[in-house]
Amino acid sequence: QPMVALGMGPAGLCTRILAPVFGAAFTFAALDDASAAAPGQVSVDSMVNLYRTPKLSRSTSLFAVAGSPVGHSKSPLIHNSAFVSEGGVDAVYVALEIPKGRLEEFLESTMLGNKLSGLSVTIPHKEEALSLANVVHHVCASIGAANTLVRVDEGWYASNTDWVGVVDSVDA
Repeated sequence: QPMVALGMGPAGLCTRILAPVFGAAFTFAALDDASAAAPGQVSVDSMVNLYRTPKLSRSTSLFAVAGSPVGHSKSPLIHNSAFVSEGGVDAVYVALEIPKGRLEEFLESTMLGNKLSGLSVTIPHKEEALSLANVVHHVCASIGAANTLVRVDEGWYASNTDWVGVVDSVDA
């Protein structure tokens, strides 16, 4: 039986953007940010220009930033702009509001979690992300936290780029 399921609030935002990736017959958006009828309803402009929802399909690669709170993140704008500038890479990047202590559950038991190719990890999930990795970069292991998870044949590969920013700012 065909179905369209759209979640509400910050946690449901990705269900509206990613509906075509999961085979939904349609999704909908607000005319603009001011006319959103419910929390988590994205504007037509964002749906078309930021997330490129009309061009998404079941073959689109999914990437995200996971955190709580995460709604303020500029990562979707940065990454989706890069996908476009690199010749229209068939990929999309969204923000995922995941409560503390629920990252593993999300990655292992949701359709979205199972389809993710990569994940930028922010507060409060960095230590949990490291514990979920099957392959760990040596620096990541030394730090005790991961800010990047990439799906590889073995499961999740964890790395951490935070230390580069710290070292660069001290050296400056």
